[in-house]
Amino acid sequence: MPAYKYHELKQELVRHIRTGHYRRGDMLESEAVLQRRFNLSRNTVRQALAELENEGFVSRHRGKGTIVSDIGPGGSKKVALVLYNISLMLHPVTAGLIRGINEALALENYTLDILAGDRDLCGERFSSLLQTYAGLLVGAAEMDEALLQKFLNSPIPCIFLKNYRQDYRDRVWKIDFAAAGRMATEHLIGRGADDLGVIYSGARLGITQDFLEGVRSACLENGVKLRAVNCLCTDELSSEELHGKILTILRAEPRPRGIVCFADSFARQVLDCAGELGIEVPRELAVTGCNDTDASRYSPIPLTSLQIPTRELGISGAGELLRRIRGDAAGTPVLLQPKLVVRDSSEARQ
Repeated sequence: MPAYKYHELKQELVRHIRTGHYRRGDMLESEAVLQRRFNLSRNTVRQALAELENEGFVSRHRGKGTIVSDIGPGGSKKVALVLYNISLMLHPVTAGLIRGINEALALENYTLDILAGDRDLCGERFSSLLQTYAGLLVGAAEMDEALLQKFLNSPIPCIFLKNYRQDYRDRVWKIDFAAAGRMATEHLIGRGADDLGVIYSGARLGITQDFLEGVRSACLENGVKLRAVNCLCTDELSSEELHGKILTILRAEPRPRGIVCFADSFARQVLDCAGELGIEVPRELAVTGCNDTDASRYSPIPLTSLQIPTRELGISGAGELLRRIRGDAAGTPVLLQPKLVVRDSSEARQ
């Protein structure tokens, strides 16, 4: 809930504007009427109206009153997806998410814009977003703190998808990455791996922490080793540095019998390093990836990987956003389940 009463009033008035209770050109009640109606002080009402004016929902005219200027639910048919880095659009996981979003939006004749969640989105540009778009989808958890707070307190509907920070995990439509980590780990344990390693990125992200928790809990419950020297975070490592660190892990004695990877790209590097060292996969080393990309399915050693239902997540998140744009009651955040696809990197051919 908003921390201040003026914020609560502002959100209530925005909801009425978005649902058509107030339409463009309508006059809002006077400050005195709003005071009595919501049992608020005059300063609280004025602060709420000032923020609405700053964000373009209303215009205030001396001697006349406050007039609604927002286009309301019958106007904008555009939604924005904010990504930390728009080059991620090319990643198969993000591409799947975008496909799902587009499918859901097309059913109600909405269009999608994709924006970079950089620091420049603050200030006037953020106010422009509120006038341009009917709702926002945010798939960027590594953004500037000030911008993140703007999204968290957005006066128009805003849904967080997939990536999230630990302090707002309950507001996110997401995939059960804890189940993904557990699933991959239990699979390798079931194939006889009693000493495991894990390679991951995005140490600050909620999805990474969930994945690692799944790996760790599965190891603990099954009495399997997960030594710190075999847990590799790739953040800030170049491709060459990552390659060297994987070789170090694989040359060590004792060597892990299995490695769980948070991305297919990491798993493929493990397979390359194992090939350099003459380590037989999967007899001597079993490997799992995550994302189930096409390149991993058709690699020289087809990769066991986790299918992540990003298209379904896009459909669900966009559907919830559309419900909120219509003014319907907010739904409960979803938690979609991954699926393990077993291939040659962890299970020998019969």
